[in-house]
Amino acid sequence: MCDKKEKYKLTNVGFTNENIVSTYITTELIEDTVQLEKQDASIDQYMETHLLGKHSDEIIFLMNEFQAFMSLNIIGNLEHKFVLDVGCGISKTYPIYFNKLKNIGFLSYVGLDPFDVNKTDREYLFINGKFEGLNRYLDHKFDYLIFSTSLDHFENLEDVKDEIRKVLKPNGIVFFWIGLHDCDLVARQSIYKFFEHFKILNFKDLIIKMIKTPLYLFLLYKAMRKRSYKLNNKIPLDDLHFHYFTRSSIDKYIKSLGGSVVDTKIVPFSNSIMYAVAIY
Repeated sequence: MCDKKEKYKLTNVGFTNENIVSTYITTELIEDTVQLEKQDASIDQYMETHLLGKHSDEIIFLMNEFQAFMSLNIIGNLEHKFVLDVGCGISKTYPIYFNKLKNIGFLSYVGLDPFDVNKTDREYLFINGKFEGLNRYLDHKFDYLIFSTSLDHFENLEDVKDEIRKVLKPNGIVFFWIGLHDCDLVARQSIYKFFEHFKILNFKDLIIKMIKTPLYLFLLYKAMRKRSYKLNNKIPLDDLHFHYFTRSSIDKYIKSLGGSVVDTKIVPFSNSIMYAVAIY
C-alpha cells in the first residue's frame, strides 16, 4: 500500500511521482482467484473485439449512442476536466464511445483496466490496476467516471460504491452503460431480431416465418423460464460476469449511490440502459 508521499499526481500530460512523468502506471492488479478465472474466461473475447476491432454493427451503434448520451451531460467551460474510464479494455486506441469526445480541448481521458496483458503503452493516459483502492495510489479526483458495461464485472459492488465517492469530485458525474437481463426485455429484443429482416410482402418469406414462428416462440419461452429461474436463484448466466442486472436491481444500486440521476436513456430494441448520476 502506498502512503500519501508515494501517491501519483495527475496532469493532462501524465502521472507525476518524484519528478518523473509517465503516461502509464501500474497500481494493484487482480489477485483473487475467482476474479482471475473470470478474467481469463473473457480475455479471448476482449482480444478479438478490442485489439482486432471486430465489433458488431449493433455494438458500434450502442457505443455511439453512449458517446452521444455522455456528450449531452458534459458541461464545457474554461476549467480543465478529467475523465476516468473504469474498465476501458485492452485496446491501445481510444474506445469508440470516446472517439469524438477526445477532441474536446478541456477534457483529459484516463483509462483503467486490471488485465495483466494491459502492460503496454496507449494513445491515452492509462492506469494498469484495480479501481477498488485507487485512491491510495492517486492524489487526484476526477470530474467524470465512466462504467461502460463494466459494472457487472466487479465482485463487490459496495467496494465500487465506496471508491466512486473517494475518487470523484463533489458534483462530479458517473456515466453508466448497463446491460439488462430482464426476461421480458431480452425476449422482446430476441423477437425483434427474429423479425428484423422480415418482408411481409414477400410470399416465400411470409410462409417461412409462419412455419418457424410457433417453434421459435416456444423455444424462447423455455429459454426465458430458465433465465427467470437462474435470476431468482442467483445462478450465473455465464462465466464472464458477477452480476446480472435487471431494471429494478440497477435502479436500486443507482439510488444507493446517494446522488441524483440527471439523465437516463433506454436504447430501443436493445437491453441497454444508460445513466448519468451526479454525486454530491
